[in-house]
Amino acid sequence: METIDGLDRQIKPGMTATELLSVEMGRIHPLTGPVYVEGAQPGDLLAIKIEAVNTASRGFTRAQAYCLTSVAVDLKVSQVVDVPNLIVSAFLPLDIFVG
Repeated sequence: METIDGLDRQIKPGMTATELLSVEMGRIHPLTGPVYVEGAQPGDLLAIKIEAVNTASRGFTRAQAYCLTSVAVDLKVSQVVDVPNLIVSAFLPLDIFVG
């Protein structure tokens, strides 16, 4: 099964941190589905085995990841370990989760 990324393919190679500010947060989704399973009925409990996860050949730079998360979540310095090393926590509103 192949899925799209959680940002609905809005992120393109070479995007700057400024361009990431244009990401439409309403298009972000944590799940891809539904998935049809022959013989399964609504309410059935299914067990699956993930045999492999193949990731994309690209990802976010540190600046891109920070820019995106600072728009999507409430970032807070939760602990100063050894200046300049900080522990930053991301707080997500519950209403963004499915279910």
